[in-house]
Amino acid sequence: MNDESQSVDGAEVPQEGRLSRWARRKSEQQNSEQAGVQDQVLDDLSGIVDNLPENVAEESAAEVPVLTDADMPPVASLGSDSDFSGFMSPGVSEQLRKLALRKMFSLASFQQRDGLDDYDDDFTNFEPLGDTVTNDPWTHRQKRLAEEKAAAEKLA
Repeated sequence: MNDESQSVDGAEVPQEGRLSRWARRKSEQQNSEQAGVQDQVLDDLSGIVDNLPENVAEESAAEVPVLTDADMPPVASLGSDSDFSGFMSPGVSEQLRKLALRKMFSLASFQQRDGLDDYDDDFTNFEPLGDTVTNDPWTHRQKRLAEEKAAAEKLA
């Protein structure tokens, strides 16, 4: 019998290492937690469904009339303050729905940019940095030394 196995009823069974045992116990714990959460969610949902009236679906379907092409206003009369939701009714033809959506997306209110796009700015035009930073540090240092020398000669 070696160090990695045990004898159970005369059969050699490999012994579980520390990392294997930890991984197995961790996965068992996560599985039991997930099962508990799922059970809790199902209990909550069943409680909500039990409290709903039986005819909610029938009432909501009866409240929303199915609109047709004849019920819709002319597409040319639509503006930015118009309600386009009626064109999404199942009774409206696909052609009229597309015309209304095309009109809605061509309105000025949909043409405004939000300014959050990364590439909205023109990065080819930039302000010059001026004398604050030069491309050549050696030239900048020589210029500063010349100014200090001129100031020292004025004092002397």
